[in-house]
Amino acid sequence: MTAILDWLNEYESALSAIAALIVIGTVAATVGRQWLSKQGTTPTAGSSSSTAGASQSSSSTSPGPVTDRPSIAVLPFENTSGDPAKEAVADGLTTEIIAGLSANRHLFVIARNSCFTYKGRSVDVREVSRELGVRYVLEGTVRPRDGRVRVSAQLIDATNGATTWSQRFDVAVDDLFELDDVVTAEIVAALIPELRRAEAARARENPVGLDTWSKINSAWLDLQNDLASQTNAKNVIQRLEAVLTEAPDAALAHAVLAHAYSLAFQLGAEDDEETRGFQAKSNEHIQKAITLDPDDPAIRHLAGAALSNYRESDEARRAYRKALELNPDYAPALGSLGVSLLYAGRTEEAIDYIDRAMRLSPREPQAYHWLSHLALAHNILGDTSKALDYAKTAYERRPTLMGRVALLMAHAQQGNTADAKAVADELIAILPSSVARDGFVQALDQIVPDPKRHDELLNVLAPYLTGPADNASQNTN
Repeated sequence: MTAILDWLNEYESALSAIAALIVIGTVAATVGRQWLSKQGTTPTAGSSSSTAGASQSSSSTSPGPVTDRPSIAVLPFENTSGDPAKEAVADGLTTEIIAGLSANRHLFVIARNSCFTYKGRSVDVREVSRELGVRYVLEGTVRPRDGRVRVSAQLIDATNGATTWSQRFDVAVDDLFELDDVVTAEIVAALIPELRRAEAARARENPVGLDTWSKINSAWLDLQNDLASQTNAKNVIQRLEAVLTEAPDAALAHAVLAHAYSLAFQLGAEDDEETRGFQAKSNEHIQKAITLDPDDPAIRHLAGAALSNYRESDEARRAYRKALELNPDYAPALGSLGVSLLYAGRTEEAIDYIDRAMRLSPREPQAYHWLSHLALAHNILGDTSKALDYAKTAYERRPTLMGRVALLMAHAQQGNTADAKAVADELIAILPSSVARDGFVQALDQIVPDPKRHDELLNVLAPYLTGPADNASQNTN
């Protein structure tokens, strides 16, 4: 593998989704709680047998989630069309969203029957939190009209009533099943990173007594926030090894740890004895995670990310495809597979996968990574307007190496000499100049299989890839 790829390949981050279905609550339980409330007693959330034995000890004024994972209730979406006949559209969408969230293996989702006891009622989300034992409530409206359906959704932290996310979807549909498929996929995919961010913020505010999932999620996000630091990777390794001493069968911890070890390997010196041992440890934890939970798409995606860091590209793509077999709308796997296909010279396929990932989850933490590679792909195809737009957006989100490369290619092809030179100067300040000059030839060999297009791009870039000999900083951001 060439030096340029060691510097330019943005490490396949693994973000993933929180998943698992634990059904709680029934209509009978809700009725029971209401009856007890009338007797002057307000039970804690999940006090019925349907909570799978979870323990509770909260007062009526202090919400007490019955699980240590992010817990959510989806209130029936409101039909705002004014046409009672459209009520089924709103109910059907609500049901599909509940089912879609329930497919995520680390998420505590309230069952449909319990959620629908709130239909037609004006409720305070704090009341829902107390009664159902959830931290988050999703609510929204549906308005079918003239062959289109407008759906508005918002995620609320039910413990304090604050809105943490909201989005509007305007879909033209002829078939209600299409509405369910399209909107449900987008809502579910968008919610996952928002829930993880909210939980990470909660952990930062109150780090004492974190549960296992919170510790894993916190370490995972910290790893993704700085994929180019071996020090950061080693710190995450220490934290997750500590988690596993308390919870040795935490599959997600093994999977995130495998990714951390793979990054520590990739960022280390090849002749270092400690570095050489990181790959073996990563593989060990990959196998353990898959053995513990073979059907979690997040774990399969994390396995692919680790394999990608070892340049095991074919195996990595197989892992990403397995994640998508388990969940076809799992945005991190879609984006990572697209990036991997780009490096395999399959540019148009890469664009399809990355586009879909961006459409499903535009606020995914690694979206800057997808955008920079989407820009690179459009550069290769000669669509420099799109390339420049994507490259600028990626650079604004996070100015990474690949983002700079894509931005340089777009400016250079459009003849924006001053802008291209400014970006090239940044690259030369980061990379040794010999890598910038000589490595691009071999890098283009890999990602641009067409010889004519390869030479065209090289000729456009060549004037900008010169600078002081190998005395620059090697900070890769």
